[in-house]
Amino acid sequence: MAEIQKTVTSVIPVNPKAEVLLQQRDDCPDLLYAGMWTLFGGSAENEETPNNAIHRELLEELGIEINPVFWMSYVCSARSIEGEIKTTNYVYIASLDPEKNSANVE
Repeated sequence: MAEIQKTVTSVIPVNPKAEVLLQQRDDCPDLLYAGMWTLFGGSAENEETPNNAIHRELLEELGIEINPVFWMSYVCSARSIEGEIKTTNYVYIASLDPEKNSANVE
């Protein structure tokens, strides 16, 4: 069984009132965790660094360019048909000021 390495990034956007912005996943029946609330982020592409990946994800998902601060990382292991997947998760915190950052929020 092969070992698969995966890098995932996520960000916790916090406004000046200490409120956290979350996203609700689409409610598609075949989507994993459909309709659930989650952080913004996703997988790093190819040789992309975690820092570059979180900037890309913020631009794709919120349409904003801000500088998140690295907070913590942790490793999760899971088994799948393809083999053992080791996911390294990088979590960032970002100050989201509605006066300065107009995120694409529906």
